[in-house]
Amino acid sequence: MSQIEELIQQARLALGRQNWPVVAGCVEQLMVLAPQNPDAWFLRAMVHRAAKRDKLALQDFERCLILDSARYDAAIELAFIYWQQLQHTQAAKLLKKYQSACQHSPMYCHKAGEVYRRLGLHDLAYPLFKRALDLQPEIDRFKASFAAAATLIGDIDGAEQCLRALLEKYPAHQRHHNELAKLKRAKDRAHLDQMVGLLESSRKSDDQCIFLLYAIAKELEDLTQWDDAFEYYSRAGKAAASLAKRSGYRVETDIELMQSVIDYCSESWLQLPDPVSSGVEDIESLARPIFVVGLPRTGTTLVERILSSHSQIESVDESFFLPIAIKQLVADPSTAVTAPLTPHDIERACLLDFTQLAERYIDLVRYRLTDRPYFVEKYPFNFLYLGFIAKAFPQARIVYLHRDPMDACFAMYKQSYFQFAYELDDLAKYYVAYNQLQLHWQSVLGDRLVNVQYETLVQDPESQIPKLLTAMSLDVEPACLNFHANQTASATASSVQIREKMHTRSVGKWRHWRDQLAPLEDALLNAGVLSESER
Repeated sequence: MSQIEELIQQARLALGRQNWPVVAGCVEQLMVLAPQNPDAWFLRAMVHRAAKRDKLALQDFERCLILDSARYDAAIELAFIYWQQLQHTQAAKLLKKYQSACQHSPMYCHKAGEVYRRLGLHDLAYPLFKRALDLQPEIDRFKASFAAAATLIGDIDGAEQCLRALLEKYPAHQRHHNELAKLKRAKDRAHLDQMVGLLESSRKSDDQCIFLLYAIAKELEDLTQWDDAFEYYSRAGKAAASLAKRSGYRVETDIELMQSVIDYCSESWLQLPDPVSSGVEDIESLARPIFVVGLPRTGTTLVERILSSHSQIESVDESFFLPIAIKQLVADPSTAVTAPLTPHDIERACLLDFTQLAERYIDLVRYRLTDRPYFVEKYPFNFLYLGFIAKAFPQARIVYLHRDPMDACFAMYKQSYFQFAYELDDLAKYYVAYNQLQLHWQSVLGDRLVNVQYETLVQDPESQIPKLLTAMSLDVEPACLNFHANQTASATASSVQIREKMHTRSVGKWRHWRDQLAPLEDALLNAGVLSESER
């Protein structure tokens, strides 16, 4: 074995142990002895990655691929860095080119699947996670990744099999219990009793058992044990709220942001001429966006599935790219583009060249598009940015979902995702502010909005779906009525429910907990959100 081969072997062994000083020492010698060896560049790039020197790592991975274009390991590592830097198209192109080359490497199948997952391309992540698991079925991390991907693409049996195998090995793993509870409606107490036993035998506080509490509540609700379900939802929410507030969360921050949108995105502002308007039409001629907005759990996913079943429309699911595009254009360079927008950001965004905003958004989302003339983006919280959407995309359709306030609020209260909904008091304050913003958009955008009432839609889909399509100047297609057959992935809290046919089980469901929800109902009534006739 040559000295170069010995150094490469030594470096790779150290890499497996993450002994970075040894890897770096080997790399230093390799760069002197074999500066054209692709392994030297790959190993140096990994050292840079470990030290969070991503720009240098990117350059070295690229150099490795120039020296050996067959290096799928360098390509997949590079794709991850491209994703980190929001170079989504470059990341997706690399994965597409090299995913077949890594089919005999479980580690790089899994890494490629992970990058696809982060890109939101769950349909492409799923087979790679499956291949990694097939190659090494004993690896727990591979089981967990496959279960998550299987849930999103509708392989519920595959997800359940993996989660049960993981829980057999790790019976106290709360997140696995939570994920299993979400897969199907509980029909008996078998899993519920296991979770309750785990909670009772644990010496942990509620704020250490949040996912378990939500899972227990969900299965109690499935079994129509309404009062017991609320007790656990309440415990979970209080514990989650305590953690959130210790981390600095204040519902007033969300309310201030909504008020700033009302203040700055006024009717007079909307009527101001844009600094530059040429080019927007060119962007929209490539693919016209349809934005589906509304509070979470109000039917946004349902409408997205209906629309994306149309032959002229594809879905980009929830991309988060609109607020990221705004942040990129208005924030200080030292601020992370994924940080929440602030009232100051909203003020500065009102002065944007909206052609530039449109271009930035389309550039971020382009890798998800094919050749269909329309795409649907259903990030619910885009309701904050409707003024920017209206100015950046004059031809865009905007579908606004509405739902009974009490049903909408309680549906959010039952989830672990929404900090403003952990406690009824915060939730009431948030909803009142949201209602003011919603009324503002109805006033200033008027006919730009296609309003959809959730209850009307689920009670009469045969007439409401054609009505929705007609309002958007689209032909009615049978596939839209059979949206539940849509096989594309959905990365939302509704990823399991949207595989079902439309139903009305959730209409008025909050009334099972009317006594417990009385403080919320009274707060909305006093604020004028509800009327006495709706009680």
